[in-house]
Amino acid sequence: MSLSVETPTRPDSPRPGRRPHRAVVVGAGVLLVLGLASAVTLPVVLDDRASSAATDLREQLQQVATAQDAWRAAHGGYTTQLADLGLAGHDDDLAIVQADAGSFCVGAYDPGTRSAVFYSPARGFSGTSCG
Repeated sequence: MSLSVETPTRPDSPRPGRRPHRAVVVGAGVLLVLGLASAVTLPVVLDDRASSAATDLREQLQQVATAQDAWRAAHGGYTTQLADLGLAGHDDDLAIVQADAGSFCVGAYDPGTRSAVFYSPARGFSGTSCG
């Protein structure tokens, strides 16, 4: 007669070969949480950046419009040169698209958001060129 003795197993001990690594599970959970957080916050940050850029572009266009009004009062028409208006430092992101004795159109571009805004006294601010 032979006696066999079984080794008792604890219910909370994992089976050999099938043991999940706690660090992997925790790491996956952290990545999931970070992914969800960035999915929620990234659009908000980008919207704020685009909104700020649009405000800056409109302010630049308003400066040109004010300077153009002063130029017209002194010269009888609008100019096509930013340098005439004292705004030559904005050449990279600002341009007078069209100007004559009775009207003008100016555009501003933000390379960071790749957005452009145009202004003319007849149409106001617009996303499409008025020239």
